[in-house]
This record gives sequence, C-alpha cells and structure tokens, in this order.
Amino acid sequence: MFSPRFPAGLWITLFLIAFFAASSDSRPLLEYQRSLAVEGEWWRLISCHFVHLSSAHFFGNAAGLLLVWLITRSQPSAAPGIISITFCCVFVGLGLHLLAPDLAQYVGFSGTLHGMLMISALGMARRFPEYYFFALFLCAKVAWEFSPWYDDQAMQPVIGGRVEYRAHALGLLAGGALHTIVAVCGRLQSSRRSNA
Repeated sequence: MFSPRFPAGLWITLFLIAFFAASSDSRPLLEYQRSLAVEGEWWRLISCHFVHLSSAHFFGNAAGLLLVWLITRSQPSAAPGIISITFCCVFVGLGLHLLAPDLAQYVGFSGTLHGMLMISALGMARRFPEYYFFALFLCAKVAWEFSPWYDDQAMQPVIGGRVEYRAHALGLLAGGALHTIVAVCGRLQSSRRSNA
C-alpha cells in the first residue's frame, strides 16, 4: 500500500518551511506568476505551493496536513510522502499553467493537499473500505466547487483572496493518478515474481 505517510519530524519540517514562507517577504519570489513562468522561472510551478495569501490561509492548509498525518501516521518511511508531495506539486502547477490560461497568479498548498488526501484515502481503503466514502466526499466537494452555487469569493475575507478550485480538481486527479500508477506497478511486479 502506498500512502503519503511521514514520520512526525518531517511533517514538522514541512510545516516550518511553509510557515517561514508564509511569514516572510518571500511571496513575490515564490508565487506562481504566469508571465514570469513563461519567461523561464519554471520553479514557481512548485514553490507557489509553499506560500500563502495570509496566515489564515496557511493555518487552513496546515490543518489539512494534520488530517493527512492523522489518516496515515504509521508509516516509518518518508519516501512515499516526498514522492506524493513532489508529484502533486508538479501536476497541479503544470495543470494550472497549461489548463487555466486566465490564471495570472497562484499561491497555496490546497491543490497538493487535495491530492495527498486522495492518495491517503485510496491507499487506506485497501485495508479499510470506509475510506472510499472519504474519497467520494472529496470528489463531491470539488464537483460542488464547479457548480453555479459555489462562490469562490466567499472565503476572501478570511484568507485574503478567492479559492482556486481548479487547483483542488487537479490535486484530486494527481492523487488518483499517482495511486493508480503505484497500484498498477505493484501488480505488475507481483505477477513477475509469481511467474519467475
């Protein structure tokens, strides 16, 4: 089973890095800006996930990270978590760049966080099928965000900007894609062992 499980020390390190980025003057250097990415500053596709609109925006994402840790806290290895975060950051960043041409700027971890939550839910569902309901809830939540009844400006007074719900959708796709890739590779490896 593959889930983004971290030892507590790595979660704390990730939290502190994001907190530093949120509390410093680094946002203009790290945020996604389409015009600068087009000029060659591609690193912004990843760094943008670690800066936030406000402290409330940061702490909301930190609470989501805590949820991921609560779901998957028993893994001793950091590798699955690092792979998950990297894959989701790249997938969401590239996805927004290629599929949202109207988006000029983006910051925040919520797209990557949605991917990590999906990977966690699908990974845990192999042992605990009730986690499929959590995965369905995530899909329903993002579907609602695309509906005409959702107001992407509703959180503006709290977080300091609108919610980029397309990042959430890309995160779910990233999480589902990574889970599927790992599951298929695992089955292929198992069948090779049994045929050997």
